[in-house]
Amino acid sequence: MFWLLYMPGLRKWARRIGLTIAPDWIGEARRNLEQWTLQIVDNTEKALRKKSVENMPDGDVPIVYNQLKLAHTKERYAKGVDLALAPTSEERLQIASECLDHLSIAYTFVVYEISRHQEAQRKLHKELENLKSLKLPLGPSTSDLPTAAELESLPLLNAMIKESLRLRGTLPTPNPRVTPLDKVTTIGPYKSIPGGIRISSFAWCLHRNENVFPDCENWRPERWLGELGDLGEQERWFWTFGSGSRMCVGDSLAIEMIRYAVALMFTNFHTSVVVSEGFGKDRQWVVGKPDEKLVLRFDEIHAEEA
Repeated sequence: MFWLLYMPGLRKWARRIGLTIAPDWIGEARRNLEQWTLQIVDNTEKALRKKSVENMPDGDVPIVYNQLKLAHTKERYAKGVDLALAPTSEERLQIASECLDHLSIAYTFVVYEISRHQEAQRKLHKELENLKSLKLPLGPSTSDLPTAAELESLPLLNAMIKESLRLRGTLPTPNPRVTPLDKVTTIGPYKSIPGGIRISSFAWCLHRNENVFPDCENWRPERWLGELGDLGEQERWFWTFGSGSRMCVGDSLAIEMIRYAVALMFTNFHTSVVVSEGFGKDRQWVVGKPDEKLVLRFDEIHAEEA
């Protein structure tokens, strides 16, 4: 990934003289992912042109896409761009990237972890019992939904989401920084690093520091409730979206959307794992391997069970 990100010109030049710096399959996989996510965006856009959200069955409403497009619509309005126009090439790529990186994959792993921890799921159902406005079918207006602040105040919901994101990071590549030019830098055991040196951090590695995250390889949402390890230190090391001036600008939106999606699902359904062949066990950072398989069972929660 280093060559693809930082020296694409050198890689192309080397290919002309018969040298291969990065395997061909990396570029092919990158193009396939891009085409796959763009196809999802285009198909969703076509579906919305045929039928408005108000006329769609609850299960067919593209909630995630709608939220992302709403953000772009606000930007268009601010710039005076015609709101009726289809997304531009740049907007398509931005929406596709958000759907891939932070939402589709992250959401899948949140649901997977909750589904395979049945006792934790029962506690989550209990916490969500009072969210009557999330019971299907939903009301006709988004004003009927719980506020973002209400969902943010649910400790177990947020702990489960955060712990799932800790274990399955959304950053597939090194997150580079350059040390300050006017001084030497110390990073952990590495002292006197000169200025202007490119360094990289991996959230995957930071999140598996056993000194900070006790029992770091296992899904333990109680750590975010102050019941395992130093909560303040764990918060400081949580790096799913990066930090500082180059932190992901969409982190709040991504977390909020995942909160709504998870709360909606587990207010209405009990889930369990049917098949999980190799899923989540390959230590890959983003999408894992093609032969991974995950099948979940959904059982509706009826009023008398809630």
